Amino acid sequence: MDPLVAAQVYNNRFSPLVRLPEELLLLILESLSDDAHTLHCLRIVSRTFFRLTYQPRIWRHIGHSYPPDVLPSLGMAVYLRSGMAGRLRPLLERDGQCDTCRRWGETHPQAPGLLNRCKFRPFEFEKHCCIYNSLYCHACGSPHNPYQFFSFYQQDGRQERQCLGHQGSVKLCEHVQIKWASIRGHITDWQQRKPGDWHACLDSFSIECHDPSHDMRCTAEEAPTWPRARLQIAASNSDLVVLNLEWAPHSGLDYFTATADARLPASDLRALFRKFRRGPAGILFPSNRPDYFPELACFYSSLGGFHCVQYELGDNKTQPSPKTKTLISQSPLRFRFDVSRYHSRWYGLGENGQRIDVAVSWKLVQFRC
Repeated sequence: MDPLVAAQVYNNRFSPLVRLPEELLLLILESLSDDAHTLHCLRIVSRTFFRLTYQPRIWRHIGHSYPPDVLPSLGMAVYLRSGMAGRLRPLLERDGQCDTCRRWGETHPQAPGLLNRCKFRPFEFEKHCCIYNSLYCHACGSPHNPYQFFSFYQQDGRQERQCLGHQGSVKLCEHVQIKWASIRGHITDWQQRKPGDWHACLDSFSIECHDPSHDMRCTAEEAPTWPRARLQIAASNSDLVVLNLEWAPHSGLDYFTATADARLPASDLRALFRKFRRGPAGILFPSNRPDYFPELACFYSSLGGFHCVQYELGDNKTQPSPKTKTLISQSPLRFRFDVSRYHSRWYGLGENGQRIDVAVSWKLVQFRC
């Protein structure tokens, strides 16, 4: 049985709460009216609770008076009551953090940046809060948020303090790390040779890793799939230049086995994405927790009826009956595969954004992050 379906089946069969009549569940939720954080947490762990919390008698305790059909377009930060978002955010993100980040968050309870945003572009309210305790960066010649420095330089009286932008590096893959010095050297050299041509300067910057382990192509005739770093103008701000890290491996559909209605088995997709994540994909778009694949977010059926993935059903105690499967490329229903989807986190805003593109055609599955 598919793991996601197995969890739902287990809850439906063995969870005492799910088996209770909804009238009793409403009374339980209403008894928590003075604990809005708990109501929000219950809302995201069960389809039943998600639906019941939108009842007016429950929702009035935890949110503003927006109608339910408007809520998805507003986002949680908009419709939460004042002051609740900051207290709720650490609770919701705790399960999505690795052990190292969780320990860091526990020892720095007042630190911003629990969301996966760039330390060098904090929220507006953080900029105002830190205006009186900012630290001067001698390399940039300007003050920064204290969290933009190593802990050693956060102490008072440090001379020649340099921020993480100058001292740290960006990891393209397990073999290549990019430092600001290499970017600055490229820009300086270009200005000396061809001053004024700013776009050409950005386009000419390219760093690739040609390690054979990154070459994920189907045939030798195709172009290699090397991870690459390049400079480009931010989509949201023409005055902002961002470092874009990308990798576009792909796989032929013969990697999968066809179902009766020519859908992609979820187990095969996970195996393919696990293979990619052993390479640059696990660095460029980390999954945050074990056995979680952000790529599968591109296949959610709520995204316009994208129903080309099959999740195995059945009872874990019952051995599945053997079935004869054919390659999808040989399936008469292969014309179904002509779709593309993406899943992103803050992408295009110049704030440490990440994006996954999955394109499925009757020839191949292409993954880009």
